[in-house]
Amino acid sequence: ASAPAERLALSVSCEHPELGRFFDASLAARRVAQPASSEVWAWLMPHRVAAWIYWHATLLLWAGVPFLPHPKSSDPAAYKRDILAKAEASGKTLCP
Repeated sequence: ASAPAERLALSVSCEHPELGRFFDASLAARRVAQPASSEVWAWLMPHRVAAWIYWHATLLLWAGVPFLPHPKSSDPAAYKRDILAKAEASGKTLCP
């Protein structure tokens, strides 16, 4: 790999054979100076994100928003049958 540069440009696009181009994303970034104190707390960032996610979930439950589980967790066999039937009806194949 090459050494990191001062600037980074990244672009991603997806193209479907029939539908054409359906997704484009791009990123332009530049290097900024890193404060010395950031290394001390960097290992806590994943924990901070997880805490915020759970905090907001708690607020939603407290506000009375109902919890709706994913259909796969209620009856996995029925969920799989339904997905396979939909794929077969549309003529598409699924990975095993």
